[in-house]
Amino acid sequence: MEPLRRQLTEDPQLGSDMAKAFVSGLQSTYDENGGDQGWGLGSVNALLKHFPGNGTAEAGREAHNDYGKYNVYPGDNFYTQLLPFQAAMDLDSATGSAAGVMPDYGIGIDDSGDPLGGEKVSSAYSSYKITEVLRGELGFDGMVVTDYDIVDARPWGTEDLTETERALMIFEAGVDKIGSYANVETLREAMQAYVDKHGQEEAETRFRDSVRRVVRDMIQIGQMDNAYISAEGMNTAIKNEKYEDNAYEAHLKSLVMVKNSGNLISDNGGEKPTVYIPMVYSEGRTDMFSLMMFGPQPASWAMPVSANTASKYFNVVTDRVADTLTGEPDEDGKPTVSRDDIIRASAEEIAACDFTLVVINSPSNSGGGFDKETGEYLPISLQYGNYVANSPYVRTQSLGGDTITIEQTDVYGTQTVKSSENRSYYGNAARVSNADELDKIAYANSVSDNVVVLVKASGSMIVSEFESSVDAILFDFGGASDEAVCEVISGSYEPSGLLPLQMPVNMETVEAQYEDVPRDMECHVDSDGNTYDFAFGLNWSGVIQDARTEKYDVPPLEG
Repeated sequence: MEPLRRQLTEDPQLGSDMAKAFVSGLQSTYDENGGDQGWGLGSVNALLKHFPGNGTAEAGREAHNDYGKYNVYPGDNFYTQLLPFQAAMDLDSATGSAAGVMPDYGIGIDDSGDPLGGEKVSSAYSSYKITEVLRGELGFDGMVVTDYDIVDARPWGTEDLTETERALMIFEAGVDKIGSYANVETLREAMQAYVDKHGQEEAETRFRDSVRRVVRDMIQIGQMDNAYISAEGMNTAIKNEKYEDNAYEAHLKSLVMVKNSGNLISDNGGEKPTVYIPMVYSEGRTDMFSLMMFGPQPASWAMPVSANTASKYFNVVTDRVADTLTGEPDEDGKPTVSRDDIIRASAEEIAACDFTLVVINSPSNSGGGFDKETGEYLPISLQYGNYVANSPYVRTQSLGGDTITIEQTDVYGTQTVKSSENRSYYGNAARVSNADELDKIAYANSVSDNVVVLVKASGSMIVSEFESSVDAILFDFGGASDEAVCEVISGSYEPSGLLPLQMPVNMETVEAQYEDVPRDMECHVDSDGNTYDFAFGLNWSGVIQDARTEKYDVPPLEG
């Protein structure tokens, strides 16, 4: 079963259309003429995640962690988040609906600070979200499977319950399958507790429903007829020239150009531009997680794109590493690369280039909005420079927060008082780990008259820190290949992508916007007069105006 992960758009209509297209493409088997045959040997079950929408995490934190477990709806827009799910449950294609849904870890909180449906629990435990909304209002009869570790490691809202009690609550919520949990004895105890509480007849009906949904998903993709696949057959089905060509075209079309002063990037007429691509320094893998997952990797100087690929599209000018290295010796006693071991291209070489290409990552925040050592909540900044969250738009009292029980003693005795934890980060400073990305741009500006910046982006960011100092900016939101990047930037392929979200003018508008309201920020206006709003993008001729902008570039939905 293939999960449909979060879509990188804040617009519910675009998200809905993407969900429909993606799920239909996964689930339907098509004949050689492209005819939709419905379920068949070429079908893959689609699992929608994470219901009811994980884009509303308070302050942008992540619900895998306790400090990010609250999803908030200050704009009363709970149902807006459901639109892409609803679209994928009402397909125009022959399979009709997505096969499954995975709830999120988040606890839903409304604009008053009260839990959605009256249950201060994560979605897999919520009868309101699963039975009332998903099963009842949306009419979904597919399989519901929890995210991993929901019973033992991430039981948000049910921390005070035993694992048996948690499993019982999940069953009562309407879930069919618990992801990654393998304690069979605990599950049996929970099933018996369900029988004791609701009766044998209702229990049999409830669990037979879950078995029906799970088995149906296996039947509709042929697992009951043939439970075995060969590696050769799988590779033939996935790795074929047609699919690879389609994927590469998607990479090309996904790149978004937002600035192109003086048409610096334009049709090259078959001629390679001469481009300076500065090498960048990597510290290597030093943290324990990376070492365990990927093994050791020494520090290095390297081009930010493949040298072989770049040379296909550019006459490449770059730096070189010194013959004598000055870094700390490795385990074999050999010196490693240090930051000082770079010999930059000469001024004459750079002056002969058409432009300099700089590749940066969007701002990355250490800790994801929380300091585990001090217990402080931190702002997640969308800018590289220092940011202290002290504007009038920062919440001084968070909407989400655990219930805290304390004892207070006064002249009348000792009383137990319950209050809500405050997860506000007001007055605290963000901790951006890659602020030195701006140094790459500063260096390029110091040696080159024309600078092109490619941003490997994970979402929105504040571009005003560098936009006016460069000539062209492109965004890659999804890990496009070096080949696609170089083909577009070289002028061999005309860019056609549009921004799937807004680029805010500053952090004040980020703080002022609501987590559950789409497209509610003031956007950056660049030095060429263009506004970096949703559905904006440039091609060689200028601002793109086509069927997509006509459909999507409309006033956002009202709350």
